[in-house]
Amino acid sequence: MPAAAFASIPGLSATAYPSDVRNTSVEVTESIAPLLYRRKEYRKGSGGAGRLRGGDSQVVEIEHSEGAPFALLALFDRIDHPARGRDGGSPGAAGRVALANGRALKGKGKGKQIVPVGERLVLELPGGGGLGDAEPE
Repeated sequence: MPAAAFASIPGLSATAYPSDVRNTSVEVTESIAPLLYRRKEYRKGSGGAGRLRGGDSQVVEIEHSEGAPFALLALFDRIDHPARGRDGGSPGAAGRVALANGRALKGKGKGKQIVPVGERLVLELPGGGGLGDAEPE
C-alpha cells in the first residue's frame, strides 16, 4: 500500500507502508513461480487529494504461465475501508481484487479462491490518504 502524505512531501507511490520498501521485481517472481505478469503500472489518481497528495498505488494483472488454474489466499487490506486522509485531505482509492472478466473476488476471509483456467487476476491496490485541505486552483 502506498504511503500517506508526509508532513512536508507527498506520499511515495507504489511502496509498502510504513516501511516504504519497494516491491519485489517481476523478473524475480516469474523465475521462481509459474506466474506471468501481464501488467504492472501506476494506478494514476489513486492517492487522496490534499495540500500534499497520498501516494498512488499500482494495478497488477497476473496469469498462470502454463494456462492452468491457480489458487489465491487473499489477505489484502484497504479493500472495504480505504486509507483515510488527514487534516482535511481526501482518502485514497479503495483496493479491488477481481478477475479480468470483471468478477470481484474477496479481499480477505474467504479462504482459497480459484482463478480459473485462462483467466487473469487483477489487483487494484489501494492509494494513500492525502494530507491537508487542497489549495484552490
